[in-house]
Amino acid sequence: MDFKRFKGDITFVTSILTAPQNYAFDGSMKDEFVSFAYRNVVNDAGQYGHMMLRVDPDGKRMEGKFQGFGPEHRKVINGAVVCERPA
Repeated sequence: MDFKRFKGDITFVTSILTAPQNYAFDGSMKDEFVSFAYRNVVNDAGQYGHMMLRVDPDGKRMEGKFQGFGPEHRKVINGAVVCERPA
């Protein structure tokens, strides 16, 4: 299997956070699936985890699951993730 590797930085703007969050990520893509590790780089926040997402054919939306750790929960959490490209 040939996986495409990628890494970089991204800013997430979400409906549940009060401010945009900056993350470093490192992952791979195969067919329509993206899998990556992430780490919040703002103020050494101690938030990190992993996501696996399926990219829609038009490339404007990804949907999947995350598992991670954040200092506000003080435990491993997981849940659904939907990422949409701004219009």
